[in-house]
Amino acid sequence: MTTITGTPPFFAAEGLLDLTMYDTLESIEAGLEGVDVQDGLYEAYDSIGRVVDLHATKVKREWVFVDIGQTQAKVTHVNPRGADKLRRILLHHLQSRGIDVSPESDLADLVAKWVSIDRK
Repeated sequence: MTTITGTPPFFAAEGLLDLTMYDTLESIEAGLEGVDVQDGLYEAYDSIGRVVDLHATKVKREWVFVDIGQTQAKVTHVNPRGADKLRRILLHHLQSRGIDVSPESDLADLVAKWVSIDRK
């Protein structure tokens, strides 16, 4: 499987509940617990909508003990097949913060808007 560098920033979404921006794939790996990735809580994308494949390693579940494990994050598809979904997620989160954005905004405009408010 080919690995692509991806185009930062990267986004990890927990449905419509939470959206976090990361500067690198390594920061996604450090920021997401493997156990949550294994449970399918997150979807991740680069800034043009390429899907970031998330994989959990070293997760151990025992009766009352859970080793949270580690996350691996890779962009493996050149095609930005998640662009429409990332656009909808960004639009939702920007509007829910009261940011004035047009529902017709394209993905690049929404990414730029998110970056401008996230880095303040």
